[in-house]
Amino acid sequence: MNSEHVNKILEIVKGLIEINRKEKVLSTLDHDELKRFLKGADVIYSSDLQVSANTFDKALSFLGVGCLIGNETSDIANCVNQLYLSLKKGGVLLAIETEKTDNMFSQILFEDVFGLKEPPGLQQSELRTILEQAGFANISVISKMGLLYAVAKKP
Repeated sequence: MNSEHVNKILEIVKGLIEINRKEKVLSTLDHDELKRFLKGADVIYSSDLQVSANTFDKALSFLGVGCLIGNETSDIANCVNQLYLSLKKGGVLLAIETEKTDNMFSQILFEDVFGLKEPPGLQQSELRTILEQAGFANISVISKMGLLYAVAKKP
């Protein structure tokens, strides 16, 4: 993912979540632009989510690599469950996922480039359901530029 794309995503993220100095933050993406955004926070970068439970104040997960972790909803649900466990009570998750679409150009890209039979990702209702089933509350899911942005709180 190049810096221009990450910066576009971060502009939206800045309107959804605030990262305070000294907060313990888990991020599934290690990127220079993201490091600048998280400056001042105590950040652990882990794509495999092998981290301690009840440790983090915030978690930022780029689930949008669904085509890499698997195209099955259960793969994404397992990732969300791990994120839930990593958060302290009252912790906040920001999850970004590819929005599943019937757009012909997305279908061509994912079929021709990635070899997938259908585009990866989720619909808003699917992402909300996965978050609810993991135990999250106060869930907000918005769609922008082909991505879903979900903010949810661990009660």
